[in-house]
Amino acid sequence: MKLRLRSSVRKRKKIMTILGVILLCVVVLCISASAFVNGYLDRIDRVDDNSISVIRPEDEFFDVDVTETDTGMSETTDVTDSTDVTDVSTDSSVTDSSTDTESSSTDKTTDKNTSTTDKTTDKTTDKTSTKTNNKTSNQNTSTDKTTDKTTDKTSSVKPTSPNTDGILDPNYTVNTDEFLPLDPDDVSWDIIQDIEDDGLINILLVGQDRRLGEGRQRSDTMILCSINPKTGKVSLISFLRDLYVQIPGGYSDNRLNAAYVFGGFPLLNATLEKNFGITVDGNFEVDFNAFVAIVNLLGGVDISITEDELDYLQNFGYLATATAPGVHHLDGPTALEYSRIRKIDSDFMRTSRQRTVMNALFKKVQYLRTTDLFKLLNTVLPYLKTNMTNTEIVSVFSRVAPIFSSLEIKNYHVPWSGAYQSATIRGMRVLVPSLSKINKRLENEILPLK
Repeated sequence: MKLRLRSSVRKRKKIMTILGVILLCVVVLCISASAFVNGYLDRIDRVDDNSISVIRPEDEFFDVDVTETDTGMSETTDVTDSTDVTDVSTDSSVTDSSTDTESSSTDKTTDKNTSTTDKTTDKTTDKTSTKTNNKTSNQNTSTDKTTDKTTDKTSSVKPTSPNTDGILDPNYTVNTDEFLPLDPDDVSWDIIQDIEDDGLINILLVGQDRRLGEGRQRSDTMILCSINPKTGKVSLISFLRDLYVQIPGGYSDNRLNAAYVFGGFPLLNATLEKNFGITVDGNFEVDFNAFVAIVNLLGGVDISITEDELDYLQNFGYLATATAPGVHHLDGPTALEYSRIRKIDSDFMRTSRQRTVMNALFKKVQYLRTTDLFKLLNTVLPYLKTNMTNTEIVSVFSRVAPIFSSLEIKNYHVPWSGAYQSATIRGMRVLVPSLSKINKRLENEILPLK
């Protein structure tokens, strides 16, 4: 009896020992996996929303466009967008002193900006409550708007072969609108509702005009990548930099790209929500050097180039051996120059070229295996700045990776013809938007809510 008891005890001890070893192995594997994920994610240039230097409202500066003389405004349509748009040929929203903005305003952050600096943090986990808290203030601070005064003034003049996301648009026309002076006091704003977009992943891609050694600059490119993980539908939405908008936190109304200079990701996100009702879940920012590096990393892109685009690029030494328009392979520097072309047509077409490059990059990686996508993410992320946490990035990746090869992308821009008024305000040539029209179409058509 005693022998049987001892034998039973020994067996239990062996079983417990084996279970303990297995448990230890599981723990070690989990720790190793976590260390790997956090190890490469920690290489990202992380932006701390609570430590961003913010320009106070009294330190605002504006740009007066006195050197721009090109008034040939143009209209075109996006590939999946049947609504015409009109150009505003302007190059900046703030003066050249924006180069030193970040270093000169480090000690100027006040409690006034706390509401905007905390907006982006934890949006993916507490999105609904954020919308509720902000909806009342949006409605109370907005007034009725009477700026939907424009009519479609287009001539029948057709320039040569405009390129819209790689597609020739036969309805391309030259716009004859002028930027008439407008008193800022005459601008009133529509009351808009926050869009119920909890089912979407809204990532704002920000491109800024920053060179090596410079601080934070204007956000000359703002593309909202809105993903519906259930349907696999994606909308790439360019918000024009010259949109005249309300900037929260006590700032005067200004161009949209000024919000990024004044307060970084938090203020830019708050500005988009206040004016258009969109909630941004996270941000990624890329500058010129990073853009070139990422395009080169993926082996360049093949883009259909028009005759006007080819002439422009060759004037700056790109595609020197090309003899005719058509599909050409662009390396990083050439893709950057292509994405910045504006003066041959319009700023609307410039954003179209940017989306053309993004679509071309997507096609190169669309059918990669999940493991290869993970390796690519590891390689690309160090070139970007973000305000997203490691957990948020992994969460988005895990939701999108399984459907990545079947994603369906559509391209849009905000605003479009009939949804804004061209004007000159405080010396700035701007697009004064009809917020209600834009808000309604974003909800009913542009965002992939269905």
